[in-house]
Amino acid sequence: MPHFKYPSTPCGETPPPAGPPPRESSYKISDDINPEALVNYLYQQQCSKLWVGNGSGEVEGVVLRKKGGEYLACPPQLVASPFAKAAAALKVECAMTVDSRVIRAFLQYVTEPEVPLHNGVRVQVLPTIEDIARAKRQNFAAFVASKRLLVVWDEDALHIVARASDIESQLSDLLWKSGDRDDGADE
Repeated sequence: MPHFKYPSTPCGETPPPAGPPPRESSYKISDDINPEALVNYLYQQQCSKLWVGNGSGEVEGVVLRKKGGEYLACPPQLVASPFAKAAAALKVECAMTVDSRVIRAFLQYVTEPEVPLHNGVRVQVLPTIEDIARAKRQNFAAFVASKRLLVVWDEDALHIVARASDIESQLSDLLWKSGDRDDGADE
């Protein structure tokens, strides 16, 4: 079957990853949304939250798996990036980068290989974007130290922005608590 591209859309596509096909999950409302529209919507949400540093599309953006295992990316040049390849290797439904002041500030102080958050969630700290391919999938997020950003993934694309917002909020709380302890030490 030929591989078709949609040149009229601003999203890029990549062929399905090598290896076994991704497992089919139960029905999600995002299954009824046009994948090109959904990946554009998610990128718009990412930009509106100021989670994109330079907008070059070389590292930052959103990747979304279509039925059949193909991936779309927004911005389109992201489709051939190490980030998109790592997300495809991890076999996630959707992945998004988060580049914010909170993330960058938090990563200045991280020395451990994992960061514990509320509800037992642990976020790995990985050296490079390529290492996302070997991330602990069940954690749904990982920091990339070399790029000073967070990568978040979810099995339902409509939940990814909320997941990223929650992690960023928890990190912000940790930074504030850390700052309060530092201020109290001087008294």
